[in-house]
Amino acid sequence: MAVPKVRRQSGAARIVARDLMARLGHPPEAIPRTRGEPPCWPVGLVGALAHDSDFAVAAVSKTGRYRGIGIDIEPDLPLPPGLEADISTPQELARYTPDLLSSRLLLVIKEAVYKAVNPMDGIPLGFQDVNVDIGDMTCCTTSGWTVSIKTVTSPVICALAVLDNA
Repeated sequence: MAVPKVRRQSGAARIVARDLMARLGHPPEAIPRTRGEPPCWPVGLVGALAHDSDFAVAAVSKTGRYRGIGIDIEPDLPLPPGLEADISTPQELARYTPDLLSSRLLLVIKEAVYKAVNPMDGIPLGFQDVNVDIGDMTCCTTSGWTVSIKTVTSPVICALAVLDNA
């Protein structure tokens, strides 16, 4: 059972999502929690929720536009020392500066990508299964998906991953 603070944060993300649903002309239905699974979105919608200790975010779209959406958020703080190699693929380690690798940016992007594609195929992805190309703002997964990304890096690090319907 989640502690009350986490339930409030999760509830705040659901409030944001229901507001977005209304903006899309969809009745603001409940978004049921599922144990260990992504949120259960109403028919005709796809979306994702995320929160940290200070912010709650959501992304919602009609299914005709996107097949999958993922969002994640983390404080704009460095990774704990030594995690760069766990989170980054060999290509990313060769491509990016130590400053970028030690930030939480790749972590947040990969979490958002996981949330976008996992509901499509149910394949669990690890950090090494997602290769980020910040120059093209895309990610490729070992399961064959190509996902577009958008990021914000202040005051928090937030990534949005979308899987087009094409």
